[in-house]
Amino acid sequence: TIPEGVMSIEGIFKGCANLEKMPGQMIIPNTVDNVDKAFQDCKKIEFVCGIPESVKTMNNTFDGCEKLSPTLFVEATPIEYENCLNGTNVDEIVGNCKNKKDILSTANN
Repeated sequence: TIPEGVMSIEGIFKGCANLEKMPGQMIIPNTVDNVDKAFQDCKKIEFVCGIPESVKTMNNTFDGCEKLSPTLFVEATPIEYENCLNGTNVDEIVGNCKNKKDILSTANN
């Protein structure tokens, strides 16, 4: 579990090539504002819990996540999202994200 109050999970699972899903009941708390590279190169990951509205940066968050579900739940409207979905097949973002189209444009569908 990521405790309330944590503000960054940058690189938390970066390069965990055999990670298929987030551990247990892990939820990203609404205090986190940086998820840069959090799941980068997790080639087998299929599902990630929602991205909370507190998140401001999602640079390379899912870069290289080849098996990630085509639908992603994002409550945040990040101001930075360079290569966020590079190498994924994500084609839909659900949730309150206000720049869905821009984030989706970073995917390699």
